[in-house]
Amino acid sequence: MTRRRFRSLLSGLTATAILLPVSAQTRRVSQAKPGRAKPARTKAVTPPFQLVSPPVQPGQSAPARFPAEDASGVAAYVFHGSRPGPVAAFLFHGFADDAAFREAAQATFGAIPLQSMQGTVLVLSLPARSLCDGGKLCAPGEDSSWRRTTPAILKATRFVIDVQQGAKGVGAEPYAFVYLPEGNPRLATYVKAMARASLIPNVVELTEPDLKPLGLSADALGHLAPQSLALSHPAFAVEAATLLGDAGAGLRKGLANLLDHLKMTAGSVSWQNRVQTHALAGLPADFFTPKP
Repeated sequence: MTRRRFRSLLSGLTATAILLPVSAQTRRVSQAKPGRAKPARTKAVTPPFQLVSPPVQPGQSAPARFPAEDASGVAAYVFHGSRPGPVAAFLFHGFADDAAFREAAQATFGAIPLQSMQGTVLVLSLPARSLCDGGKLCAPGEDSSWRRTTPAILKATRFVIDVQQGAKGVGAEPYAFVYLPEGNPRLATYVKAMARASLIPNVVELTEPDLKPLGLSADALGHLAPQSLALSHPAFAVEAATLLGDAGAGLRKGLANLLDHLKMTAGSVSWQNRVQTHALAGLPADFFTPKP
């Protein structure tokens, strides 16, 4: 009798042990809350860049006009990556015709692998500085392309890099003018890092009031950087002799390298630590004066 009871108890324990995992699994399934399954990840698709006319397809580059709704818009060259990302505006001032502008844009950014690039490079051709009565720099007029396109540029872009060429006082090496935002040290540090990543060996750090004692203003110089910084968008200005030929090769390399720093292109960032910081008052008197 005792043996039969023992066998019965052993059979019951075995059956319980076999059923326990099934019951636990069933309980876990029944207690799982609906809607907790991870959604399938979908690859982000980059739409055509439609802020210019005609639009530019992802992974392609092409000349265009900016902004798209302006029939008399300025000449543009777009390098549109195949992956979503920010819009970086490079404002090229001082080209006499569209052919020279396109040559400079292609020489600077034409080698970028657009299939792996994130975001868009929008290169714009804007007028050079000019002198008005009394030999003073002219502020852009209300009807100038610089003035008309300013709101559209600030609205469309995340980064702004002004590139002025042809000033009298600029030698073979370009200068980066870093406008430091007041009360925003984090943005100031970011902009300084951008200037160094662009491989420009000379940096001038200043705020807008620094220009007034010299009778200058960012508006007259054609620098959009202060207005962009006011929106917390990183920006700085470049003063260079030229963007073309052997003399402009270093600057073109630096501007392309800046996209690596912004993580828009896959590449290694080359830092140039031998940056010389110059005081604005120490520059030649005719530094900003346009060449005849």
